[in-house]
Amino acid sequence: MAFDAETRLGADLGGGAREGPSLPREKLLSVTEVAQWLDVSRAWVYEHSNGRRRPYLPSVKLGRSVRFRPEDVEAFILECERFGSIKAA
Repeated sequence: MAFDAETRLGADLGGGAREGPSLPREKLLSVTEVAQWLDVSRAWVYEHSNGRRRPYLPSVKLGRSVRFRPEDVEAFILECERFGSIKAA
């Protein structure tokens, strides 16, 4: 029996598919894309995403790659607006 997406999402073995959880298909952003969006260097993004600098920029670690959810970047911008401007520590 092959292990496919239907099996992972909970399809029954009788052939009828159940409605499984809908996974978001939103594109994760790269370090370069976030740096361009915020108009900062890639190094700045890395430093703020790994906790070395404040404010902390939430990220998703995928092996050696770091990716960002667009809604996390937007929340980060709003949080920085509350306290003045984005400042590198």
